[in-house]
Amino acid sequence: MSIDKSLPAAPNYLTPVQFALIILPFAFFFDTAVHFRGRIDLSVPTVIIFLTLLNGGVLVFSILAVIRYIAFRKKSMLNTCANQTAWNKRFLSYLPVLVVISIFTVLALCQFDNIPRYDSGLYYDALITKTNSFSFSSLVTSFSLIDHPTQGISFFLASGEMLFPKQSVGVYGVTLILTILALLCLYQIMGRIFHIQSSWIRAAGVAVFAFCPYFLGLFSYPTPDYYVTIFFVFLIWSFAANLDYLAGFSSVLLVFSKETGILFAASFLLATMFLRIQKSPGTSFFYKSKKYIFPKKLLIYGIAPVLFILYYKFAGSFDFYASATHVSPLRWDSSSGHCFGLNPSYISVRLSQLLLYNFFWVISLMGFLTALVYLGRYRKRLKKAVSDTGGQPDAAAGELSDSSLFAGILVSSTV
Repeated sequence: MSIDKSLPAAPNYLTPVQFALIILPFAFFFDTAVHFRGRIDLSVPTVIIFLTLLNGGVLVFSILAVIRYIAFRKKSMLNTCANQTAWNKRFLSYLPVLVVISIFTVLALCQFDNIPRYDSGLYYDALITKTNSFSFSSLVTSFSLIDHPTQGISFFLASGEMLFPKQSVGVYGVTLILTILALLCLYQIMGRIFHIQSSWIRAAGVAVFAFCPYFLGLFSYPTPDYYVTIFFVFLIWSFAANLDYLAGFSSVLLVFSKETGILFAASFLLATMFLRIQKSPGTSFFYKSKKYIFPKKLLIYGIAPVLFILYYKFAGSFDFYASATHVSPLRWDSSSGHCFGLNPSYISVRLSQLLLYNFFWVISLMGFLTALVYLGRYRKRLKKAVSDTGGQPDAAAGELSDSSLFAGILVSSTV
């Protein structure tokens, strides 16, 4: 039995799709930069090489994905009529969430003439400055906005800014595309975790998330926190679908959206992997961990923390030393907002801002009720699975290992 029997290995045509999606934002950024800013500090041969590698990479992986997909369809079409019916039902199941996305898109388009203000104005002003002054030789350090590691979002937003300079329309356009993709991912996440068959109920869950004032209201308030939410959804979806390369890339984007991103990525991945390993067949936890993590997952998911450490080692300011003339931005104490410690006053203020002023109490209440419903359904399904597997709880738990995703989300929310 595999570690996660409820999530079978992804079809082989999805591997080149993952690589194409990973290369695509870099290709788009480089194309727009060369078109609107010129070659900057790169020689003509270097520009040609990068254009060929990036755009050619997207094209080659896309073609390879199409070839593999055609072969996959031919191999799986044992019953053409049955397969066609299944595909039609699957397409129709997305109509409810497309309605939600359409309404969200209209409401988002109504915000396109909003001018970024307050914190978002500071970030947008910094983005304009960086977009107009960056060089390819210092690309990584160029897009650190307001002393945060925001390279993960800057490459996306800078592309839109170069298309529509100083209008914020380009930034909103890119944000809308990312948000639509996140809502589609969230729709599938709900189906995987809760086993909800009704597409309308799943779409209703997406609507609760999409139309929450904390999310919809921040669409025209571009700050790293909004994109942390989007990339966290990408990470959950790609990890749930066993798309490890895309999940690893999503974790890098999440970590390099803001420092808090590494808390989301680490807490979710560690909690989810731990539970999947724990529920897998076998008695030795060490052996099961080695089988599940080494070497593929260790290499893929180890990229984000390694890059984070290297960035702060050579380009950031990750230190804990403080004196009368030097104030550390991150300390090992409880007397600062940026510390590894517990500051009750700070926590109280932040919770009141989050729960009351940002209407997050609605999401929190629904999340609590959802957790109760889920645990009740899980216990029923566990009893049924135990009876189906001849009274073997370990085997039954393996059948229901999708609960690890839900537990990972709960742990990340708590953190």
